[in-house]
Amino acid sequence: MMKKKRYQKRYTRAEIIRNRILVVLVVLALALAAACGLSMLGDRDEVSQEQSSSSSRSETEQEQSSSSQEEPSSQEEPSSEQEPSEQSSSQESSAGEEPSSQPVSASGEPSEEDPFYEPEMPILVNPTNRIPEDYVPDVADMGNGYQFDRKATQAYNEMLRAANADGISLWVVSAYRDNDKQTTNFNNKVKEYEAMGYSAQEAYDATAKIIAVPGTSEHSLGLALDLNSLEQSFENTETYRWLVSHCAEYGFILRYPKDKEDITDIIFEPWHYRYVGTNHAKIIMENKICLEEYLSGDY
Repeated sequence: MMKKKRYQKRYTRAEIIRNRILVVLVVLALALAAACGLSMLGDRDEVSQEQSSSSSRSETEQEQSSSSQEEPSSQEEPSSEQEPSEQSSSQESSAGEEPSSQPVSASGEPSEEDPFYEPEMPILVNPTNRIPEDYVPDVADMGNGYQFDRKATQAYNEMLRAANADGISLWVVSAYRDNDKQTTNFNNKVKEYEAMGYSAQEAYDATAKIIAVPGTSEHSLGLALDLNSLEQSFENTETYRWLVSHCAEYGFILRYPKDKEDITDIIFEPWHYRYVGTNHAKIIMENKICLEEYLSGDY
């Protein structure tokens, strides 16, 4: 048998070159396509990153916006939170103040703010201490034809309101008397004693025990009041007990206490109250002393 000869196509040189060129072009095309694909992937990644970054920025801005919206509300409602700190700082600053900036009572202890606190020691007027010649009382009308020291009138009105609230009635029997009025009262009393058979000196001495010699009367200071009654039996009333218990709260003292006649040279007068200021009055009344003892420190 005769074998068939395998047919083999023979390529010309030109065809070979052409085929090689085609292969190269295909390879280049594939390479270019691959490069373009990578570039597109990179672009997509960048876009995705930008979108993520933008989203992140948006979320941050939203958070900042919401926090900025919340902050005003926390600033608008802090009064209850800020006030304590302001108060504490105020308390700290006040605590740091020197004690000398506060009024000090005769006992040396700082006094709380008090409208009837008196920084000066009370003026002493008695049979051996006359009213200074240059003294001018600052009196004002207090009703019913009476005059009294302007500040002491305010203190009396406060005491009057407190007494009324406790069911106690107070009224003024005598208040400010100028020296002429005091002289008239004194001389009239002297004449009464003389009419009773007293000698001129005896009448004078007897009168001086119950009416201050002109120039030595606290009534002429504008700082003394006679209340309700001019009888010593006033001591036995509920009104007297209320006054002794509360008068110091308004700056008044029982000026001529019982058993102090040898110091004051004036008989016990349960009706006679002298304004000295709360800081002095509380010490005097608590210690059951008279003004002379208080001013001398002998108690």
